Amino acid sequence: MADGATGETRPRTHTEKGLEYHLDRKSKYRRGCENKLVSLSEDIEELLTTSTDVNEVKELYKKWLKVYDELLFTHESLQGLLKLSTGSGESDDKEFQDRNSRFHKVKDSVEQWFGKHSVQPTPKKIPSDVKSRLSSASRTSSQISLEKLKESQRKAELLAKASALDEQRKLEAAKLELKMKEEELKIKTELQISDARSKLLEELEKSELSS
Repeated sequence: MADGATGETRPRTHTEKGLEYHLDRKSKYRRGCENKLVSLSEDIEELLTTSTDVNEVKELYKKWLKVYDELLFTHESLQGLLKLSTGSGESDDKEFQDRNSRFHKVKDSVEQWFGKHSVQPTPKKIPSDVKSRLSSASRTSSQISLEKLKESQRKAELLAKASALDEQRKLEAAKLELKMKEEELKIKTELQISDARSKLLEELEKSELSS
């Protein structure tokens, strides 16, 4: 930032350098999360077409959800840093949402798969009344398992939001600190200019008196 009185470029403060450092770290970490999620998404998509084992799919999906929640949290944190640094993270958010659309499709595909495979086939030669009870128990168990998975996902999302709010609070504090330091630097600069002008006027006054 150039100083209006002197035309010199203002050196970056420690807070600004800190923002750049955290921006770089968050951006790289988000990219890492995305790459890991792409790999897991490919594994899930292949498993959905080759497996009928609900537990196998569920375990892989849990890993996928954990990385996805971390990605969303990291993106929210990065957006907060961008708003502090540039005033807006809209362009970055739009690009991210374009990439995020693929992960939404994977999520929808898995939930549809669970809906189709929630009832497991029962063995043959089982009395009809026993078969009915087994089918009902299997259906209930699968439904409960699916609901537990959804609730686990919801809890993870809520925890991510809570962490994002805490991160936002810290970012706002950093923003306030940066603003105060800029104001302090501005006042010091104006005082230095004022002192220089006062000295110049004193020199002129002495020169006139001596002449």
